[in-house]
Amino acid sequence: MRNHLHLKHKIQINAKRTKAHVPSLAFSSTGKSRIDNFFRPVEDSERIVAKLAAVDRVSFNTIAIARQMRHAFPARGYKLPDTERHVRNLVVTFFSQLKSNVKETIKMKKWAGKFCSITLDEYTSTRNRRYMNLNLHCDEEHIEEK
Repeated sequence: MRNHLHLKHKIQINAKRTKAHVPSLAFSSTGKSRIDNFFRPVEDSERIVAKLAAVDRVSFNTIAIARQMRHAFPARGYKLPDTERHVRNLVVTFFSQLKSNVKETIKMKKWAGKFCSITLDEYTSTRNRRYMNLNLHCDEEHIEEK
């Protein structure tokens, strides 16, 4: 299994693990460990719910009441909010965290004395809606705020 993960998926599994990375490596009574003990969740529930709402365009209400999601989230170790308002609060909280991270990154680049430039793009959609995109470029990195 380790060889397959390494060769096909470029995932390296080390024999030594710390408790910070793996919840439990306890062996069962048969002497075998479960495969999910070697992996930790990649994303937190806030990020997953925000992606469902923003990328997949799933409504807050659908996220709150969908039966399949109700079963899938706890099975993977995540807690799914139970009302539309809680889902919205989760997405807004995640957005606030991302916004503060972008602000902190810009502040650190400013303190480091890096030069930045701004590009602005304005366009009109086929539905006659106007959009404006502002990009901040700092030393080969790209920070985008829409």
